[in-house]
Amino acid sequence: MNRDIKVPSPQEIEQSNEHFMSENAYKLLIAVIAILREKYVGKPLSVDLKDISAKANLSRMTADHDDWEKMEHELRKVGWAIGYESPDRDENFDSYYKFGQKK
Repeated sequence: MNRDIKVPSPQEIEQSNEHFMSENAYKLLIAVIAILREKYVGKPLSVDLKDISAKANLSRMTADHDDWEKMEHELRKVGWAIGYESPDRDENFDSYYKFGQKK
């Protein structure tokens, strides 16, 4: 019995994972694209996480850290600069992303 199997390298696995996106990450990405189309005018744009979650029809707790990172990764791949701000213990503001063009 001859069974040939192609064992993927670590790089091949990593490259295939770059194309995988969970349903929640997809919803976040679509929501951010919609917000950018509505509000981006060439200057850095700040968008609260709660606004992205609402646009994606997700609670902030539904999307996990990996979903948010995947959304960021996809936007960075095409030229977006992305910053993230969240409050320290003694601060009181909503966490937000800042989107702009890479220089």
